Amino acid sequence: GEASFATMAAGLILGLAALGAARAENSPDRIPLRQGNAMVDTLIQGASGSLVLNRLDQILYSWENGVLCSIKLQSGEKTMLMGSKVNTGDRDGTFSNARFHASSGQIEYLHESSALIVADTVNSKLRAIHLDDEIVTTCAGTGVPGSVDGPGSTAQFMSPVGFKVHKSKDGLRVYISDFGAGKIRMMTLPEKQVHTFAGSHKDSSPVDGPGTSAVFDSPHGMAICSYSSRLFVADPEAKRIRAVDTITREVTTIVGSEKIQTHPTCLDVIGRRGLYVSEPGRLYSFDMELKAVSTILQSGVQSTDGLALTARFRAFYCFTTAYDTLYVSESGHRNIRTVRKVQTPQGNCSMDLGRLKYASVKEVHESLYTTRKIAVNPKSKLLYFPSGHSIKKMALSGNSAVVIAGRESGESGDVDGTLKTARFTSPTAIKFGSSAYNVLYVGMAKKLKIVDLDLGVVNTVTGKQNSYDIRDGHALNASFHNIWDIATDYEKSHVILLDRNDHRIRIFNGHERSVTTLIGDGIAGHVDGPCTMARLNYPTSFELKEYRLYVADTSNSVIRSVDMKSKEITTLKVPSELKLSHPTALTYDRILCIFYISSQNATWVLNMKNNDTYMVGQNNASQFGSLGDMHIDEQDGGLYVTGPENGRIRKISTLNTISPTITQAPTAYPTSIPIPAETPREELTVSERLSFFVFFLSHVYPST
Repeated sequence: GEASFATMAAGLILGLAALGAARAENSPDRIPLRQGNAMVDTLIQGASGSLVLNRLDQILYSWENGVLCSIKLQSGEKTMLMGSKVNTGDRDGTFSNARFHASSGQIEYLHESSALIVADTVNSKLRAIHLDDEIVTTCAGTGVPGSVDGPGSTAQFMSPVGFKVHKSKDGLRVYISDFGAGKIRMMTLPEKQVHTFAGSHKDSSPVDGPGTSAVFDSPHGMAICSYSSRLFVADPEAKRIRAVDTITREVTTIVGSEKIQTHPTCLDVIGRRGLYVSEPGRLYSFDMELKAVSTILQSGVQSTDGLALTARFRAFYCFTTAYDTLYVSESGHRNIRTVRKVQTPQGNCSMDLGRLKYASVKEVHESLYTTRKIAVNPKSKLLYFPSGHSIKKMALSGNSAVVIAGRESGESGDVDGTLKTARFTSPTAIKFGSSAYNVLYVGMAKKLKIVDLDLGVVNTVTGKQNSYDIRDGHALNASFHNIWDIATDYEKSHVILLDRNDHRIRIFNGHERSVTTLIGDGIAGHVDGPCTMARLNYPTSFELKEYRLYVADTSNSVIRSVDMKSKEITTLKVPSELKLSHPTALTYDRILCIFYISSQNATWVLNMKNNDTYMVGQNNASQFGSLGDMHIDEQDGGLYVTGPENGRIRKISTLNTISPTITQAPTAYPTSIPIPAETPREELTVSERLSFFVFFLSHVYPST
């Protein structure tokens, strides 16, 4: 709870030892659940089958035997939306008339279109359930089993079971495990063209290799990692988990050997290097780097709740994940169970709480919705941030936030207008657009919007909602993939935009109302030199310092420096001690001339004056994980931080009673620090703050 995060905070600001026993995971958001830190509860009875979660609206959909049900997580209310267990078949139409076969495969939720995609296995089709219009249509497949590529209306499948929807720079792609054909098929959207992506035929002797030279036995459940662009496929009859590189189409086996026996059916990704895997007798996590399996849940004769150590399931059918919770459907008893992280002696570590005297932690805001980026108005002491489908604000001195534009839950959209009537769809980035702090730029999928706080209106600046290509030009014709971060150059009226999934940095020129590409051509890579030739690899954050733009080039595990005058990009040379791994956030303290850089394994300070570096805390994901955004409060030196998936904004502050005169390192971690005889001052000077950081980072965290 709070003590655990406070422990992390002390290490983050003061460089104290981090919690050591819980291993830091390669994920900005999640670590695996374990038997020692998980609790099992029954969420609802009388429902099972394939599961998918609408995270924003907190609705869980269950798909079983041709029947679709919705479950509101907050109230537990279950509603049957469509289908019939008795009258099965193959018919499109309204919810009351549509029919599916009783045995159907995986289900996915598309938030942009408020639709569910279903693998109608026995009917050999991919079907779409449109929730708003309450109709069912066929995406691809004729209903006749086969293995024919081409337009969706004529393409044929042979018992498709699993599939995953992936947003690429070329648009939406649907990867399908064609169980009966032993192939991985790929359908492009909105064109609905079906291609064979990997695999040539079904065979009990699987073969790795590129594209159609690879052989699958029984491709089943799927998961995709957005960080590495790898598609993971359960091949249960071959007792393997296969990985397909979505760029090169190379197929490899990652699980399946004499040492690791598995019969996987359902998969999900944990960050960059982990998988959740279910098979008939257990549910486990697999660390792809360490090649290690850790059992989380086991089957038993009866269904019992409680700690994961003792809880039992009759049989695992399917599961889906959200934040630190697994939703598991159980066949036999037809239950949906939750597996959540809890604080238990088996799952926690200890630390000397006396060290927390050196820092204070304040919970600024907590929400069910993702909070990745924040913007602070130092004049009015207000903090603004995206939440759900809305923009919220709150006073820095309080912890109650209010919606100022859009709607946090429920209705999304792309509507300009007044703050009350405007609509957003999952905004991801936010930045003040003027030194007067009266205008906010808001980035989301496909568009950049501007929120005028004085006039109370929202308008589109640039971008096209239904465009799947990436295009420069006039602001109204330009198109984006997803705007992940924003920086503003007030003097030039330039807005710098991070188009993360397309590996580009774009510039909106306010005077000319045009968009140009500064860096990137849509292909991931690590190339320095002129910006027109350079490449990035899934950058997630940047910071503009005078005429230099510093970029967290996440998948390259480096920080890049862009000279905005010469238009040259270089990889920042940092001390060898700074071992960055997938940096996710960075911010610059202009008073101390230091960078805070958060990566998956630690948060670092980089001193730009002497190129010195300090690790100021391990990012133990069981406590907080890699940070989504960091923002310096330049008045008191505090650090606002966000955790992307846990919906929390916190402020970590140094205490103002620290003496700046200590110059000798203590022989052990101190339990108290001398306080000057005079009354403690309300605010530290620049030299005091610098002395404070130098002392703790170099002495309290000894190199020995």
